[in-house]
Amino acid sequence: MVTKKTELNAKYRLWEIKEILEQHSNPNTMLALSEIDELLRLRYPNHNVKRDTIQRDIKFLKEIGFHIRGEKNGAWRYQLLRRDLTLEQLRILIDAVTSSRSLSVRKTREIVDFLKMMASEEEASHLANEIFINHAVKTENEEVQNWIFVLHHAIDQRKIVSFTYAKYGTDKKLSFHNNNNPYIVEPYELVWNSDYYYLNWKKSGRGQLEALPYRSYPPSGC
Repeated sequence: MVTKKTELNAKYRLWEIKEILEQHSNPNTMLALSEIDELLRLRYPNHNVKRDTIQRDIKFLKEIGFHIRGEKNGAWRYQLLRRDLTLEQLRILIDAVTSSRSLSVRKTREIVDFLKMMASEEEASHLANEIFINHAVKTENEEVQNWIFVLHHAIDQRKIVSFTYAKYGTDKKLSFHNNNNPYIVEPYELVWNSDYYYLNWKKSGRGQLEALPYRSYPPSGC
């Protein structure tokens, strides 16, 4: 836990209490006011906030929409009930990201670390067991996801794009389709199948729907 030097005013206090509940409570763990006070003091050793003030802050967080459950069993205890994603949903997303061919090893690590930040500290410990990343099937091209985003944007905005399409032959040489000319198309949808993206598209000015496996050659707007 990093000690913070900023003075603990009301604005920072609300944020810190919300963050403590996010990180240290979960469906199986509730925090007593004394525990919240101790965790707050780790961040702001010199704070002089009384526990009834912390309790009022929690009440205010509930009033503005945070789903916080309070239970009095001797002492009041609290937990943040609703999170953006459940532990099971985070596990599914982490496994999907880890096994994706279209993400580089670096990008995979970056996204997985971000997803773990959405869990409490206790829940994050249950996400430590990740599936094995086979580096051999991971792309080395860091730009693939940027190009996929460009295609999604073009589909959404009904834009025309141009791109070249190539693949390796049995001779291990890269050969370009369409007589080495770029395709100029109206992208219709992206399909994910067997760990590859496929682009369904129409040739500009024609109604016939066609498809190509989309690998790693960048599109550009027309």
